[in-house]
Amino acid sequence: NDDNTLDKTVNVSFRPTIDAEITRAIADGSAADQLVVAVFDDEMNFFSRKTIDMATATAQGVNLQLVPAMSYKILFWAQHADNGAYTIANDGTVSINYATFANAGFAGMENLDAFCATVEITVSGTSSTEVALRRPLAQINFADATTAPVAGTNKATVTLKGVATAYNPFTSTASDSADATFTFTDFTDETLIADGTYYHYVATAYAFAPTSERIDADYSFAQGETVIRTSSFSAIPVTPNKRTNIVGNIVTTE
Repeated sequence: NDDNTLDKTVNVSFRPTIDAEITRAIADGSAADQLVVAVFDDEMNFFSRKTIDMATATAQGVNLQLVPAMSYKILFWAQHADNGAYTIANDGTVSINYATFANAGFAGMENLDAFCATVEITVSGTSSTEVALRRPLAQINFADATTAPVAGTNKATVTLKGVATAYNPFTSTASDSADATFTFTDFTDETLIADGTYYHYVATAYAFAPTSERIDADYSFAQGETVIRTSSFSAIPVTPNKRTNIVGNIVTTE
């Protein structure tokens, strides 16, 4: 009999969970209902890909048939199944199209949220591994301490300048650059708490942080069709899996 090890595979199991770190309704990770698992060899040559329900993956694990003695690099990417913004290339790079969510508002913005983890493994036999997925995106919040925006009456527009449009989860590096504009008219009743103070959300956006972890932003707030406030912000710190809160008098007229 020809006993060639390379012709055989063993079951390697992974049990992924989302580590959202924040338990509030905004940013709790509940919209990430789909898991993409992309497998590469140790030189990042594409090997295989599968897409499964995130709840099923968490409850039952993800089973991969891998070759003993071979080394693999594996990407676990959790996203909203119908988000339409992310593309995972066969080199492991994840790209984002922010324009998909330009008018998503608060109702849709959580569908842009995503989580990921990478695993490097040399297969020695059947195994099971726990995998915690974390947010590769920065969350940028705009909020007012005194005045709540009114849904259907007010409109907030935020342009984030120079955010990254591609991310390599294996090296945790971002690349490319674009401006991303988001509009909000469906404001939430939930409040943001920062340093013990409650703020009214005006806008919330997700973006890949550039290598510098600094961006500029333009902001405008309208009453009906009339813009009553504009602001520009420079060198805003943005970090993957962290929140940046821009708070102050940003709703009422100047």
